[in-house]
Amino acid sequence: VGLTKRYVHIDDTDNPIYHVFGYTNVCINFDFPPSSYVAPGIWPFVMMCGVIYQATCMLRNWTAWKDGKLSSCEYYVLACMHVYVILSFFAFSICFAVGPTENIVLHTLPFTAFMLALFFVAVANWYYINNVP
Repeated sequence: VGLTKRYVHIDDTDNPIYHVFGYTNVCINFDFPPSSYVAPGIWPFVMMCGVIYQATCMLRNWTAWKDGKLSSCEYYVLACMHVYVILSFFAFSICFAVGPTENIVLHTLPFTAFMLALFFVAVANWYYINNVP
């Protein structure tokens, strides 16, 4: 965000995201150089950390399931949530490849899926903390 703010002036009311959705969110700062050159190089490291975290959560859930602390239904619902989050980490890379001026749907759909994934992370962690002794 700092790179874009320093080198590019973005009009908050005159950009593709604002024209389609009626508001501008923080991701508009990553859609313009120099951030659009730097962010794709940093994202794999963020994605790797996120995938490792989800894998450890899945292992934690599997251990709780094997110990009888989670039912099969609970285990499989949580596993589906974690797999969705991992797939969303991968899909988010599309946001860097397709700009909002090229295809607004293909640019914002992975972002929206990723926001839902972050919600799933919170729900899965909340559920685990409150239901597994």
